Amino acid sequence: MSRSDTAPIVEERLFYDVAVRWTGAQCAAAGGSELPEITVALPAQLSEPAAHWTPEHLFVAAATSCLMAVFVRLAAAARLDYVDLSVQARGILEELATEGLIISTLELSPTLILFRESDRERAARLLSKAERHCVVSNSMRTRILVRPEIRVAPSVANLH
Repeated sequence: MSRSDTAPIVEERLFYDVAVRWTGAQCAAAGGSELPEITVALPAQLSEPAAHWTPEHLFVAAATSCLMAVFVRLAAAARLDYVDLSVQARGILEELATEGLIISTLELSPTLILFRESDRERAARLLSKAERHCVVSNSMRTRILVRPEIRVAPSVANLH
């Protein structure tokens, strides 16, 4: 059974409308009904750094921000307090013999800084749950590797 053959579990359907308009000079403007426009560019040559967001950057950012958003919601529901959360991500673009040029792998490296050591195990479980429940990642065929780092902030007493 393919994914398209399965009946939806959620009774309410949500829609995410985006419009993209070519602006010239290798760029387009992407936006939505209430969203600000962003500039999206054709991918730069491999030897050149990107001057604007590319579709590939947005693909990586979608999975990364989804992981973060799900974790933030789960942590709030679990009343897990933390100092900071950031996620570094890398999309690996390569040509595969069977599929052509694709982003084959996403490496997501969340860094979570906690107030207390006693929250480390619970935080790890919530990060793992966020990984499993990320709608965007679950919708991708790309291999996704999540390598979290969980640290405890130095106590205020240790800072003086």
